Amino acid sequence: MVRDPAGDVGTGGLDATRVSVGRAPDGRIRASVTMGAPWAPRDLLADSGPPGSICLRAWLGGRRPSASQPDYLVCATVAANNERLKASVFRERAGQLPERVAGASATKPSARTAVLRFGQSALGRPAVLRFAVETAPGGCARLSCVDTAPDAPRSARVALR
Repeated sequence: MVRDPAGDVGTGGLDATRVSVGRAPDGRIRASVTMGAPWAPRDLLADSGPPGSICLRAWLGGRRPSASQPDYLVCATVAANNERLKASVFRERAGQLPERVAGASATKPSARTAVLRFGQSALGRPAVLRFAVETAPGGCARLSCVDTAPDAPRSARVALR
């Protein structure tokens, strides 16, 4: 589990204060992200600018986050009905747009928490995963409204086997 100090993101940001990643009983990877204050999926909508997101950034093979972009992103954003979340797994490659490689599920079990679930096979069944979470509200186009947990360029590590 990763704890991140509350209040370390600019006004209007989604302040991630706790992240836990591990294997769920069904074998999928489960990432739980708790914010410092209540929020709603509608907070990921944007009047202008990019939509908001909650993303698990994943590095494989012992690569250090400070030296490289993540290998995969598992991101949730607001669904078409503006009340729920939707999620996907994307593969990152230098100089290319992220490629969607698998589906994922995203739920909001409480006023402050989002849970992402996805198959370990979507990442190639790694034994160890380095991770960080990045949150951005809708319309966020500056670094001042993005939060990372743990604070960038740090990451956390979890054994999956």
